[in-house]
Amino acid sequence: MLDWKDNLAEVEQHLKRLDQELVRGVQEAVGEAVDAGAAEARQTHDFRNRTGGVERGIRGRVVSLTARGAEGVIEATDAASSHLAYGTRAHEIRPKNAAALNFSIAGRTVFAARVQHPGTKADPFMANAARRAERVLRQSILATLERIHRKI
Repeated sequence: MLDWKDNLAEVEQHLKRLDQELVRGVQEAVGEAVDAGAAEARQTHDFRNRTGGVERGIRGRVVSLTARGAEGVIEATDAASSHLAYGTRAHEIRPKNAAALNFSIAGRTVFAARVQHPGTKADPFMANAARRAERVLRQSILATLERIHRKI
């Protein structure tokens, strides 16, 4: 605790240390938030994970640390991620590098020149990630503020 009757230089130094602690706390909170958001997206999605590529492509990272805080992102880098997150309309599928499509239905191998895909329902796994990150960010910053408040 600081006696406010002390000299001004000491008070200024104390406030500077508290400010630095706040900035560090915000920077750490951003890292925790994007990590938690990415984990939420990987763990709570509704899509069937056939290759693992979408889950592997979900990550949270701090992209910049500034004198006053930090900036982070949660991203899904696999090409199929946006189709899963936003859904698709019904569409035709044709083979790209072969004469026919090859897939299995009820244990039988089927070949087709084209198929009509019914579309997919949107899976809000990235929106869920953002909500989780926001909750973690808020909790972490509040904990930092409480720590700083105890030092005042």
